[in-house]
Amino acid sequence: MQDCREPQTFSQRMRGGRQVIHQAPPQGGLRVHQQAPYQQQEEASPPLWTPTSWDQIESLSLRLTREKGVRGKQQEIIEALKGEIRELQHKAKLERCEGCEKVFLQMNMGDYSNKTKEELIGVISAQNDIIIEKETPTTLKEEDIHKLTKWDLARANHRLDLQMQGVMTVLKAQEAANKAMEQEMAELKKHYIGETTAAPFSLEEKVDDAQDMAGVQELQDQVTSLKNKLEDERQRASTLQQEQEEMSMFEEKISKDREQVQKLNAEKLSLEEQVKKLQEDVYSRAMEGSKNTEKIQELNDIVSSLSNQLEEAKHQLLEKNKQELQLDERMEEERDILKTTVDDLLPETSKLEDQEETSNAICEDIREPFPELDSTLVDSEGDDSNTVKETPGMISTTPEVITETPEMEAISLWRRFKKSVTPKHRRQYKRQRQRQD
Repeated sequence: MQDCREPQTFSQRMRGGRQVIHQAPPQGGLRVHQQAPYQQQEEASPPLWTPTSWDQIESLSLRLTREKGVRGKQQEIIEALKGEIRELQHKAKLERCEGCEKVFLQMNMGDYSNKTKEELIGVISAQNDIIIEKETPTTLKEEDIHKLTKWDLARANHRLDLQMQGVMTVLKAQEAANKAMEQEMAELKKHYIGETTAAPFSLEEKVDDAQDMAGVQELQDQVTSLKNKLEDERQRASTLQQEQEEMSMFEEKISKDREQVQKLNAEKLSLEEQVKKLQEDVYSRAMEGSKNTEKIQELNDIVSSLSNQLEEAKHQLLEKNKQELQLDERMEEERDILKTTVDDLLPETSKLEDQEETSNAICEDIREPFPELDSTLVDSEGDDSNTVKETPGMISTTPEVITETPEMEAISLWRRFKKSVTPKHRRQYKRQRQRQD
């Protein structure tokens, strides 16, 4: 049976035979549809700086939520890939069994030159059946290939190598079979041509020759079919080589994607640390704010108490001012009264001054004939004991002094008034002047 199916590429078989238009990757080696959200995120994300407010915390939290959304999508893709990996593991087990059969067949084939034509045809048909059974399309998507691990890629490469080895063995077997058939055809032609030139054929020989010609036609048909199969196998080998190249490209892209994921994880950790620091700063500031509010409350209480005290002091000052005003009014009234009394007493003072002058003149007239009395009076001002001893005798011997005592008692009223009006220190100076006189 000739395999009439068209050869498919690796991406077509991975997508179930659908034809997909690939988009050229950018210079960084990453696909646009996969990395577009990250590029938008980098364009929209603000630069890193030392945050000091709630706005920066909100921007960082939005950035973290976006990264979490991207991580969630990546987790979904990883889960899908895990299912595909399980299927690949199951297929790898089957391929191991088939590989064992292949090794057994290779060991049995040994040297193709020692095999007959029928054996070679049977080996080729068996190998074709094995290859056809292996070529079952998988449902793995091209976007999910980026998330395969190195172990999965190594197993896929090993599987492709085994397929290539199987194809090469089939090609070698087909080439050996073709060579054997060509040799048989050449021998048959030589034998047929030699017999025709040597002698005429009998009827039986002609029948045998006709049968041989029919066998030759069958062999030619088999050779053509084997050539077609050989071309198909070559096309399959070329497709497998393309698949290997695509797998190497995918490995490079996956390594770059992993490096980028590591960078994103490092940035995420740094952002989380910054958010923690900001939260600690906000908490410390909140504590300081609460302490400051308590202090402000205490200060407000103190201010309110001081304001109350000020109000009381103002009230007391107002009362004192009122009292002072009342006292001032009283003082003014008393001054007015004193002025009126002084004005009333001025004529009397003038009279008293005249009387004092007359009394002084009289006293001087009296003291002149009695100098001893004057000395005793002067001594009496310095010593009180002498006055007590001397004055009674002198007063008894001088009847004129006794007669003048009522006038001096009358003058003493003015002196008393003057004493009450004049201050004490001025009175002391007056005594000193009198002593000097």
